Amino acid sequence: AYDLPIIYVTTKDCEEVLKKDYYDCYVEMFNCPEEFEFTGKKAGIKLRGNSTADSQWVTSYPYRIKFDKKQNMLGLHEGKKYKSWLLLNPNGGQDYIVFNLARKIYETSTNFKYYASDCTFVHIYLNGEYILFYDSLCQFFKDINS
Repeated sequence: AYDLPIIYVTTKDCEEVLKKDYYDCYVEMFNCPEEFEFTGKKAGIKLRGNSTADSQWVTSYPYRIKFDKKQNMLGLHEGKKYKSWLLLNPNGGQDYIVFNLARKIYETSTNFKYYASDCTFVHIYLNGEYILFYDSLCQFFKDINS
């Protein structure tokens, strides 16, 4: 019994995601409010980052999921839809704390319009294998076309 959203990713032929190239996949989201649940969304998944993705010492990798169509994920970013979403590797909740602190600071700014990523905690399964509890699912880059 999980108390966090679960993202289930299945790559074509259950290929391992080993490179920074996109692998075709289908994504499911469940164990969350019903309006955010979905199944069978076509996407691509790849390793994200340079030093993190290339490191032999990293036990869980950051991933980027790029949907074929813009998708809202768990109501993040006031419910806006984006094609690309990031799964950041676990680091004790530091990303979650920093992103949320930045959002609070930027919300109170009266002179400048700043941007900070929104994020939440999720569990990830890749090809049926439990990857890990991820610190955050977030959308890093503001989509200027949305």
